[in-house]
Amino acid sequence: MGSYTILEDLGPLEAGTYTVRYVAEARRTDQPYTGETKTFTWQFVVIDSANGTKAIEYYNPPRDHYFLTTSATEIALLDSGYFPGWQRTGESIAVIKSGSPVADFASTCRFYGKPEAGLDTHFYSAYRSECDYLIANAADAWILESEDAFRIFPVDLATGACPVNLVGVHRAWNGSVDVNHRYTTSDAIQAAMVASGWVAEGSGPNVVVWCALPPDVPVQ
Repeated sequence: MGSYTILEDLGPLEAGTYTVRYVAEARRTDQPYTGETKTFTWQFVVIDSANGTKAIEYYNPPRDHYFLTTSATEIALLDSGYFPGWQRTGESIAVIKSGSPVADFASTCRFYGKPEAGLDTHFYSAYRSECDYLIANAADAWILESEDAFRIFPVDLATGACPVNLVGVHRAWNGSVDVNHRYTTSDAIQAAMVASGWVAEGSGPNVVVWCALPPDVPVQ
């Protein structure tokens, strides 16, 4: 089994996105290396956790709908029972607060599907193309509630990859006229949703739509 030794400490880094290039070689430390080397790169993000927050997930069993919000007002109303039928699932996604000056993180637009269009649901997207499409072509059904509900790191659309210290967010669609989506960082939850008939949406072999902060990051 191999191991790696970091010969130089990167030291304290300012917030931002970094790409590290490293060379892997296998040899005895007391002998010169004469074999093949492999060069790799990986990306990581340094974040001030003061800019982070939690998007809390709720579930409405009679409707089989999920809802995600970072709004303190909405969270208080949902927890109080003001909106009947909604309950916390115990799941959340760590994201960057809307309006935070964090480089390389993208704004997530939030839409509300009109009940008169048979929807009564919310939809989030960090893809500018999806946001613009709904604004231009579906304004009769979808109301733009926010251009910046919260912020996430864009996934690599070709590979579905996230920086090594972030986590991928899955999106599942219920495939119904009564549209609803569920967002989760859990591979197990996503697999269960797909097994129950929901459709996985996203990029790469793991089908990822965004990159979020890891759940153990101390955010507000």
